[in-house]
Amino acid sequence: MTLKERTNNFADRLTAEINNRLVFKQYNKAKEIIDMAVNEFYGAYGPIYYDRNGELGSFAYPQVIGGGQEFSFQLGAEFGDDYHRIGNQYIYNVVFRQGYHGGAKHNGGYYWRTPIPYFTYWGRRAVKTTSPRDLIVMYWNAYITGEYEQDKQTIMQQVIQKYIAEFQEIMKEITEYNAQLGKVTTQYN
Repeated sequence: MTLKERTNNFADRLTAEINNRLVFKQYNKAKEIIDMAVNEFYGAYGPIYYDRNGELGSFAYPQVIGGGQEFSFQLGAEFGDDYHRIGNQYIYNVVFRQGYHGGAKHNGGYYWRTPIPYFTYWGRRAVKTTSPRDLIVMYWNAYITGEYEQDKQTIMQQVIQKYIAEFQEIMKEITEYNAQLGKVTTQYN
């Protein structure tokens, strides 16, 4: 392998590893943010009459693609686990996007049905807090505009440290190659 090929190969491997580590860092951070946002939403109101199953986080879909070279983070009803009797679209729109803690549409708002277990009458208004979607977006934007830059610098330093010996070897060869440039060898018979 020529010096130029080795140098290009080295740069490609270095860049690919930095990118790969950043992609997986973003993926793990997205999962952490999803859990944090859903837990914060659940913590904002404790249900009296129903149990939660913790599936709201399934509407957020972080994904590593391209063999670890790309990161995708999407939100949508189509990603949700189909766990509720009224369907993903309703849960996504009313709970995940709007922030209601249950309820059904009635008189321009969302109300709980009562009495349990018959649910034949309209009860009080459903509680609304900051939605999981809004919390995810807020925390993700804060990460990307703040902590992400530090993560990027740390990963770059770690990868460069890993490859420093190989880099020094290539630089030595480049220095030796440059020393040979311009030398004139004369031979007389």
